[in-house]
Amino acid sequence: MTRFQTINLITITIFSCQSSRGWTAESVPKPSSVLQQTKSYADEEKAIPKKPTIPTQLIQHRPTDHFHCERIYLYQGREMSCDSNVQFDGEKLRPILKNVPAAIHELNTYQENRHEIKTSAYLSSIGFLIFAAGFLIGNRIGSNPDNVHKGQVIKDLTFFGGGWIAANSFFYSLGLMRSNEDHLVNAVEYYNQSNPNSPIELQIRVSMPLLGL
Repeated sequence: MTRFQTINLITITIFSCQSSRGWTAESVPKPSSVLQQTKSYADEEKAIPKKPTIPTQLIQHRPTDHFHCERIYLYQGREMSCDSNVQFDGEKLRPILKNVPAAIHELNTYQENRHEIKTSAYLSSIGFLIFAAGFLIGNRIGSNPDNVHKGQVIKDLTFFGGGWIAANSFFYSLGLMRSNEDHLVNAVEYYNQSNPNSPIELQIRVSMPLLGL
């Protein structure tokens, strides 16, 4: 074999190996395409926000309070609410009145009476329901000609029974509610008598935005 034939054989072998492994001139990426791909990656990275975005906050509108009544007290130059967040019970006065037994007794009586007022209101509602149910049941039974008298008796019993319960409970609650406020006033007066240098002043704040007040 001549030297020229040997060189040709080596050249053919090298090209065949490149073709079998996919090493062709077309498969080798060109420098321009590599730069373009790198630039696209950089653009995508710039599009990613560095910090998470916060959605726009919704404005919460507070409900309009057409009528508002608040009991407050002035103590040592401070204005504070008299009642707890649950009900009108004067409970926020207890830490100040705790060293005056007579004042604490009046405050406890005030809160106990409020519980009785609530119970009496429930009884008044029950009496009204008895009255209404008896009227409906009496009419239904009395619609039968054979049970007219029976239906009338049921209406009479529920009318007087339910009406008596509802009326008595209502007037008892109304009277107790009006007189019960005196216990809270007495509690403050007992405290002021024992502590004349740091008295408590009760006030009632009423606002009616609907009327511009």
